[in-house]
Amino acid sequence: MSEVICQYCGHSVGLSGPVCSHCGAPVPEVGSAPRPATAEPSPGNPVGRSAAGELSGVAGRIRSRLVSDVESGVRAHHPAWQWRAASAVLVVVLLLLVILMVRSCSFPFPTGGLGDSGMTVRPAQALPDALQGAACRPRDSASGVEQCVVAAGDPVLEGGLTGGRELTLYVQVIAPAQLDQLIAQWRSIGATVVADDEVFAAVSGASAVLFADTGSGLRLDTGTFVNRAAAQTFLARSGLL
Repeated sequence: MSEVICQYCGHSVGLSGPVCSHCGAPVPEVGSAPRPATAEPSPGNPVGRSAAGELSGVAGRIRSRLVSDVESGVRAHHPAWQWRAASAVLVVVLLLLVILMVRSCSFPFPTGGLGDSGMTVRPAQALPDALQGAACRPRDSASGVEQCVVAAGDPVLEGGLTGGRELTLYVQVIAPAQLDQLIAQWRSIGATVVADDEVFAAVSGASAVLFADTGSGLRLDTGTFVNRAAAQTFLARSGLL
């Protein structure tokens, strides 16, 4: 019979019984071989490679799922239609800002009154062509009255209408209500009415011309002529009538 060695303390057990007399550990039966320890997986072990492959596959599936979930969350948070809608709103806001800036701009107009057209003009610009050669300058900036002087040798005064003197004109462009009030005042002083329609024209007792155009808002009064007939000649020759 072969000698039995204790697998725990390494002493010879002999025939002492089922336990080691030295350490008390159980003794294997005589003739039975010790059980081999299970081998640990190694890099060259097929079992180890299989387990590592399975772990790698699981990790890949988890990473793929996480990336997919993140991308889906981003797309759901900011879909494409929201970006297009935001761009359209921005364009509309910019257009509104441009319109407001254009409408808020103010453009200077020459000094003058307000006619029916609603545009501000210099009174001298409303004179007929025959009187455009007169030298005009502002007389009262508050009321917009301009003083114009027609030279004594101007063709419009030919024939001694003023007795060889230059003729002074006072011109203004005013609102229709003011013009109606002025015409009523001219009537009240007993002026001789020459025209009384859209255009009002009269000759005062001092032989001065009183003129008002209700269409353009132009009012004009002049210095004196040699007589009433000369004043009426001026109205026709100047293009006022």
